[in-house]
Order: sequence, then C-alpha cells, then structure tokens
Amino acid sequence: MKCDYCDSDRFITKFDNYKQCVRCGITYRVSDIEEFKIIPSDMQRIFDLDMKHYTDKVIPYMYSYYNNILSCGGGIPKLESLLSNNITVVDTNADMYSQFCRENLPHKNITYINMNILKYLTNNTLDTYDLITYIHVLEHFDYNTILKILSIDTQNNILIYQPNPDTNDHYHYNDKSHLTFIPLPTFEDILINLGYKILLSKTIDLDLLILAEKGL
Repeated sequence: MKCDYCDSDRFITKFDNYKQCVRCGITYRVSDIEEFKIIPSDMQRIFDLDMKHYTDKVIPYMYSYYNNILSCGGGIPKLESLLSNNITVVDTNADMYSQFCRENLPHKNITYINMNILKYLTNNTLDTYDLITYIHVLEHFDYNTILKILSIDTQNNILIYQPNPDTNDHYHYNDKSHLTFIPLPTFEDILINLGYKILLSKTIDLDLLILAEKGL
C-alpha cells in the first residue's frame, strides 16, 4: 500500500479498519466498508444537534452572507441555511431530504437536484454560485475522487467541513462509509497546489473547517 498523496509506504493502524500515512497524515479505510445509509427516524435529532453546533461553533468565524450557495452532497443544508436564503443541493438522496427541508427550513429557497456531485460539477455552469460547500461529504469518497471534485475548473469560493483525523476519538471512525480523512495541513497544501488561496482554516471540536478562494 502507498499513499495516494505523498507516495509513502509507511502507515500506522488506527481503530482497526484505518491506515494513516506517517508522512502526510491522510487516513484510509481499508476494511469493513459500507455505503452511506440514511436513517429517517434519526434526521430530526441530528438536525437539531447540528444546527446548534453550527450556530455556536462555526458561524462566529464566518463573516459573509452569500447570495446563492451550491451545497454538494449536503443532504439537509444546515450550515448553508445559516449563510444564505438561496441554496441548491446536489445529492443522490435528494428526494428523501426535500420534504424534511420544506418542514424545517420553510423560509429558505432550497432547490434539490438528484445527481452525483462530480457529474453535476463537470457538466453545469457554476458562475451563479458565490460559494460551493462540501459539508461532511468528502470523507465518503476515495482520495482520487476527492481530488477530481476539487480540481473542477471554477472561480467559486469553497467551504469544506469534515472530520479531523488528528483527533483520537472513535466517533467519526465508527462510520463505515467514511473512506478518507485528510488532516488540515495536508488539505491546505492540496488546495494551494490546485490554485486556491486559504481564507480560513481551523479545527473545531472533532472537525476541521476550510474556506478558500480560487486565485486569479
């Protein structure tokens, strides 16, 4: 096994099913993998907890309100709903989320598109969006797919919020659909190499936050 980012073959085992690269810190799930599953009965509880978390822990660092956000794989656009009134959600489970959002975010203009996010980003004009978000979605892809998503030729600002692999907490590692965790310094390097300027980067509890803009 070699790291897809730095080509190192030195790994340590984390929580049985993960291997973490010693050089760059990227963590890969190597066994006991399952597809992401939605539990409808849990949606309200998670929504309430996440909205409180984003309101208390994330919004204090965000200084802009956006006209039009594209939420990639966002499901229920919780953080996005605190940043804009106009949100387009691209998600392969869009039908399941749309009714919940109409009931819980009735004052937001949310459009759902049932499509793979890489396909949508590749085949659609993105100029109408002033922010593209990846909120707890990139960790569900392998490294090469993450790179393809972030390499899409766009001038949009991006917001990434995902698990921080440098924590030694079991919470995010228990999800069998979490395939790739990228630590903050390595994520910054990847984005800079793709032509982004980092506007904000920090760890928040068990997660990490990055706001970046494409360089001119």
